[in-house]
Order: sequence, then structure tokens, then C-alpha cells
Amino acid sequence: MLLSNGITEGTNNVIKQMKHTAYGYRKFAHMKARIMLIKGIYNPLKA
Repeated sequence: MLLSNGITEGTNNVIKQMKHTAYGYRKFAHMKARIMLIKGIYNPLKA
């Protein structure tokens, strides 16, 4: 059985790139929502 942490590493890379381009967020909840939107985990229009 082959295990890989590629999904986790990909998510970490997305977060690092977003932090680099955004230069910080005022609230952690805003950053978390943005990450979830980018990864497709959360869609406010669908809810």
C-alpha cells in the first residue's frame, strides 16, 4: 500500500502562496474562509 502526503503538501503550498500575495489578513476567520473557497471546500452561493 502506497501512502502519500501530496494533498496536504498541496494545501500547504496554496496557503503559503496566498499569505505571500495577500500580506496578511485582519481576521483569521477571513483567511480560513478564503482558503476554503480556493480549495472548493466551501461555497456560500450553494448553501
